[in-house]
Amino acid sequence: MLALVSPIDAVGEDKLLSAHMLQHLMLGDLAPLLIVCGLRGPLSVFLLPASAMRAAAGEPWLRRLLGWVLQPRVSFACWAVAVAAWHVPAAYDFAIDH
Repeated sequence: MLALVSPIDAVGEDKLLSAHMLQHLMLGDLAPLLIVCGLRGPLSVFLLPASAMRAAAGEPWLRRLLGWVLQPRVSFACWAVAVAAWHVPAAYDFAIDH
């Protein structure tokens, strides 16, 4: 939101390409990272359907797995891998073509 309602938007629109690229960074990289890092513990309950929550409650191994995946370090690693994968030219070209 800050990328679109702050002076960065006006400067990036008309004057500086670097400000426009900062907008891309904030919207495409920083915002998803903060969302994923924030979705842990009690906050993730509101995003999962009731059937998934019942399954997680009945399976201790699934609870441990979800607890591990929702740690900030693991979420950050997943984000970093996704960003790195999109910088492989063949993967990007394949996505554009299809």
